[in-house]
Amino acid sequence: RLASALGDRPRTLGGVGDYLRSELASAGYSDAVYLGVPGGFAIMTRIEQIDDLGAPLPGADRYSEAIAWEAAPFWDLWELYLALIKAPEGYFRTLTLIVTDEPFSPSGQAAESTTFDNWWAEAVSALPVDVRATPFTDNHEVSVLVYRFTKSENDAQPEFVNDRSLPVKEQLRHVRLSALML
Repeated sequence: RLASALGDRPRTLGGVGDYLRSELASAGYSDAVYLGVPGGFAIMTRIEQIDDLGAPLPGADRYSEAIAWEAAPFWDLWELYLALIKAPEGYFRTLTLIVTDEPFSPSGQAAESTTFDNWWAEAVSALPVDVRATPFTDNHEVSVLVYRFTKSENDAQPEFVNDRSLPVKEQLRHVRLSALML
């Protein structure tokens, strides 16, 4: 979970979204989209290539040219999946920051492709006005989910990595976001 007391606490979900987008941009995540979730919103980052310890690859290797990111508006998941098949061997990750006042529990199971398809179909570049104006209360929590994929050989299908060998806090430390963690 990310700290729900975000320094000088924002008063609205729009303020929280602005703060989180700013923190993500300073960590190199400039291409992120908003998604609707019950009781709030989520921010999902572009898929990046990482090393086995969770650090982003340096320079241009972080966002592989093999993943034709700009080809699909707001990241068409099917196109990204096809691009990952052509991507080099290695590890890949996307972060999802969730701001909500509704309880939820990640299942710990691999996400179904239809789940991602539904998210991407609804992705927007900015929070809707009504969501921006929603008060940020003590009932809201800010959480982060990390989705990691591995690619073992050229033309192989990417596989969802569902293990706890690389803690979220450690992965966020590599991109200067660990200060947001409790």
